[in-house]
Amino acid sequence: MSEQESRKRPALDISVWNLIDDEEMGRWIQTARPRHAVPIERMMRAKSIARVSWKGRVRKRNWKSWTYRVGTAAAIAVLLALILQQRSLPPNAGQSPAAFVERIEGDVRTLEGPVQPGASIPNGGDLKTGPEGYAGLQLQSGGFLRLSTSTQLRFISSNRIFLRRGTIYLDSGPRKVLHALQIETEVGLVKEIGTQFQVTQGAESVELRVREGQVTLETGSDRQTAVKGIELIAMKDKSIVSQSIPVYGQEWDWILKVSPAFSVEGRTLDEYLEWVSRETGLKIWYADESLAKSAPQIILHGSIGNLKADRTPSVILAACGLRSRNSEGLLIVERKHAEAANQ
Repeated sequence: MSEQESRKRPALDISVWNLIDDEEMGRWIQTARPRHAVPIERMMRAKSIARVSWKGRVRKRNWKSWTYRVGTAAAIAVLLALILQQRSLPPNAGQSPAAFVERIEGDVRTLEGPVQPGASIPNGGDLKTGPEGYAGLQLQSGGFLRLSTSTQLRFISSNRIFLRRGTIYLDSGPRKVLHALQIETEVGLVKEIGTQFQVTQGAESVELRVREGQVTLETGSDRQTAVKGIELIAMKDKSIVSQSIPVYGQEWDWILKVSPAFSVEGRTLDEYLEWVSRETGLKIWYADESLAKSAPQIILHGSIGNLKADRTPSVILAACGLRSRNSEGLLIVERKHAEAANQ
């Protein structure tokens, strides 16, 4: 009888068994015959199948358990490695650089200690100069930034600076930078428009001096734009005053201490003089038209070493048979024989 038929058959009432006496029950037992023995081959095959099935289940369960243990151990190892690596990294490690230190004079340091030329300053990094310290940095966003003595600032991002105190000077170069620099101060926000300018954070005011181009100064609701030769002074009460200033002279001379490097070898005379003009604020004036036309064809050789930009004309021009003199904001370039002719 199949299991399905057995399930469908109604259960035998227990009262039926009460109608069968012991003698009849004995005859049923006597007529029962022993079951035929299972063939040995069938029994061995069944055992073999059962054993294979059992091993497969055990192996699968062990594989899952082993995989879980190995995966957990690997995850823990990676986590520990990351923790150890993070602990071994210096502050601000992994952050993109905002600037690279190119020139240093005197004491210049970050919060971690003194810095040397070639060091990078990350976004969020602080930099300060001592009482006799100067620094020149190439900005990641473009332009060359210089710090005067007793200056402290923070690079909020590659094109945003917070000036705590002191004086900085930016030269964004003759070409417009991709991301104009913004300088936050306690009084207002300075925004460049592609230029050369100086910002000083004092105890009571912020001074913006523009040598070339345009710069805006915002203090609350007030916003003014300064052009070449204009100084804006913003007070703590947010008021702004404006006045005219020279774009050359002693008040600008400190930037020459950390000028960007200039390679003379293979450059033309007019390229060299353009660099001198940007560094000193002096306008180049050729004494005669023929000299002005030949300047782009005169090739220079040699090196200026560590000479400041305002000291190099006496060396470079002399090698070309030329000389220079200053006159009311002009750097006049002339031939040496012109001096003899004038006498």
